[in-house]
Amino acid sequence: MKKILFVIFYCWLVGPASAQTGLFNKSIRVAGDLINDSQDKNGKFTGVRYSLIYSKQVWTDRWNVESGISYINYYSLQQFEPYSYFFKGDHAQRVSADFTIFYGLLKSKRLTFKIGAGPSIWYQRNGAVRDLTGHVNGSQVQYVTFDRTYTNEAGISINIGSGVDYKVAPRVELGIRAGIIGDVTNRYGYSALIGTLTALGAQVSYRF
Repeated sequence: MKKILFVIFYCWLVGPASAQTGLFNKSIRVAGDLINDSQDKNGKFTGVRYSLIYSKQVWTDRWNVESGISYINYYSLQQFEPYSYFFKGDHAQRVSADFTIFYGLLKSKRLTFKIGAGPSIWYQRNGAVRDLTGHVNGSQVQYVTFDRTYTNEAGISINIGSGVDYKVAPRVELGIRAGIIGDVTNRYGYSALIGTLTALGAQVSYRF
């Protein structure tokens, strides 16, 4: 009798949780990434990207379609020549609408490794440095002063990404992600975001 009661209790406790987990095929994700420009001579991450993403499983549990909005705040690290003095110069702010299809290459009960690709449509505000003046004491640059001239542009880019998601609770996942953002349209104005952008970051997901 005790064994029967234990089995009933176990099924009552674990069964609904397992059933609910199978029903969680949608999620809301909040992500943050560091951004690097491939043509930045210093190779440093000098920008950040914030993203709000809606994700849904399609076809099978290995396929996910994601759509979202992102905001990039980027500074180009520039040198005040001929000195070895670097400062945050050209500035770009980008808002984009993103669409990505992911496929889970490796998938277990808690862990998923995925790769994906998709397009983005973006609007960008660019600030180019002008009237740059260096304040020098001997052979040392103390600081620089300058203004920025702002222009606007829009375009389309292709995103290629990968990520690892780890389920910490039935409804909550933590993840790390990396990706490449390459523009496919010709720019018609000055842009501080030149070349291919590399992104590396983390995200948290709520499943429902």
